[in-house]
Amino acid sequence: MENKCRWYFGKNETGVDPGPNDSIQITFPDDDFGPIVREAIQNSLDAVSDPTHSVEVRFTFNTLSRIIYCSFFNELKNCMRKCLAYYERDERAQTVVGNMLKYLQKNNTRVDYLTISDYNTLGMPYLKDDAESPFNSFLHSEGKSTKGDTGAGGSFGFGKGAYFALSNIKTILVTSRDSKNNIAFEGVTRLTTHLDDDLIKRSAYGFYNIDGTGPVENEREIPEDFRRLRPGTDFHIIGINNNLDREAQIIRSVLNNFWLAIYNKKLIVNVDGREINKDNLDAIISKYYNDVNEGSIRNVKKWNPKPYYFAVSRSGRNDDYILFKGDLPNLKEVKLFVYRLNPKLPNRISYFRKPNMLVYKRGNTKLENYAGVFICENNRGNELLRKMENPEHDKWSSKYVVDDKKIDKKIARDIEKEIEDFINEKLSSLIDIGNSDRSDFYGLAEYLSIVEDLLEEDEDLLYEGGASGNTYGEESDKESERETGAQTTDHQSVAIKPKVKEKKKDIKDLVDVKADEGGELAITLGGPSQASGGDRTAPHPEGETIGPGSSGDNAQPARVFIKVDCNIAAQHEDDILYHHLIIMSPNDIHNAEIELFVGSDNGLDTKVEIIDTDKGKIFGNSIRNISLTTGKNLLKIRFDDDMKHSIELRAYELF
Repeated sequence: MENKCRWYFGKNETGVDPGPNDSIQITFPDDDFGPIVREAIQNSLDAVSDPTHSVEVRFTFNTLSRIIYCSFFNELKNCMRKCLAYYERDERAQTVVGNMLKYLQKNNTRVDYLTISDYNTLGMPYLKDDAESPFNSFLHSEGKSTKGDTGAGGSFGFGKGAYFALSNIKTILVTSRDSKNNIAFEGVTRLTTHLDDDLIKRSAYGFYNIDGTGPVENEREIPEDFRRLRPGTDFHIIGINNNLDREAQIIRSVLNNFWLAIYNKKLIVNVDGREINKDNLDAIISKYYNDVNEGSIRNVKKWNPKPYYFAVSRSGRNDDYILFKGDLPNLKEVKLFVYRLNPKLPNRISYFRKPNMLVYKRGNTKLENYAGVFICENNRGNELLRKMENPEHDKWSSKYVVDDKKIDKKIARDIEKEIEDFINEKLSSLIDIGNSDRSDFYGLAEYLSIVEDLLEEDEDLLYEGGASGNTYGEESDKESERETGAQTTDHQSVAIKPKVKEKKKDIKDLVDVKADEGGELAITLGGPSQASGGDRTAPHPEGETIGPGSSGDNAQPARVFIKVDCNIAAQHEDDILYHHLIIMSPNDIHNAEIELFVGSDNGLDTKVEIIDTDKGKIFGNSIRNISLTTGKNLLKIRFDDDMKHSIELRAYELF
């Protein structure tokens, strides 16, 4: 069965010893089928042979006999032991490589593996003397991609780490037959530097072939289990876990990431004999997702494709399903599908480009009770968005752009703005006039997002202990007028005058709340506050010193008003409500005070005290001795009434 294939590890003559921290795998969590679904199907859609027919991708679970493939596994085991010996004092190496050996010891008769096969694709051609040929690029390079099609979903080459991360022994085998019927087969393992029996230093990367010079090109010399008859590619991920829910994991990931490609007949997926195509897509989505609501935007496993699928598949059925078309300055033709007027809808937009793979989701509270789908499929717009995509292919941003003839960071920023303006304009057009108390604030659209979006780049808040996949906090079923907010201490660019409902019995120490002719808020407070003492009028001119300094823990220090911006997100954690403040500081402040006023549309109320914070010291409605750095700062607080509040924030530097 093995024929003449053996493992070959080349000499390590680079002067660099790859250890157990393999960077290409770190991005991807172990034992999670989601990343491999995204990566494999994306690669297949990029290599379509006949665009008039669907690409088919099959996920099949198999087992390998340890007796039949004796040399294959025994040679790997021997090499792993040598890796342990080379890094005998490295705790990480002992853990990583030791776990590989434990897996093989536990599975001593048969080893599970996953085969991912695609059809109606070009395969990965192999050219011996061309390092850029797709087969060579995939198996023999890192951090690069040879995809030339402007519609290609990936362009960085890091995604191959998803294949290795899923394997408990970091080993894959690849068989590919190209459109000219040329075939290539080779295996790859990623271990650590080690010494062979002759004490020669060997590479961490081993290749399974006949003579160590390259892939097997003679079909009869390929092990029988890994031969392929039709054009396309088979990826065999060796050494996976036999999870009870692994098929369901794959199906859910397919539905969440590729429902649009399946709906548009670009893709058919088969998971261990269960086919997903356009004809049964509706039924399968309904089987795996019983409702249209979904969990945290950062908890991918809680995503639900149903509302977004409905937005597209039911477009034009009635006034609840609406299609907007646009012709944007840079991206050209785009579409926005909106499904609305269902209170369970997540108030989010899903973003797609030409491959029809979901790139990311983002909340937008311009409208309530809706789900939207933004699509750019024309070649020009798709290529520009591809250049704005990060290596993980889950975000568009100008910061990922490398300037070239077609795009630079300025054009990318223009594209970000034109997408935002188009979506906000269309969502605003759906607001029922007279049925909304919502006010628009010029320049603050970037802040109008749900809790998860405001916190999405703050890993310490999103994941407890930094563990990927454990979402921070719990969703609340309590309703409030607004769970998020954004404001700046000098109240710049308020577009309209605020409405103030007079409920004097609820207002403490409040003299007046008004807007001047320019629309700028002027808030005058009278009477001593728990934090500052004395009268004061806000906003203070930036840099103005407020109050004298004095001694004692409860004394009012000398302070200077500083201008900061702040996003505010309320979120439950174990039935306790916390407010997360994301404070943007223009410079470093080594000793700052954050003064908070809470309330709703009836004004400010300083009587709600802070009882917990993760930074600084609490003084009534203020937190002192906080260190702010230039840019984003995080502050978590809890009020004693356990209620959601709109918050007025003022910041000072203390002396």
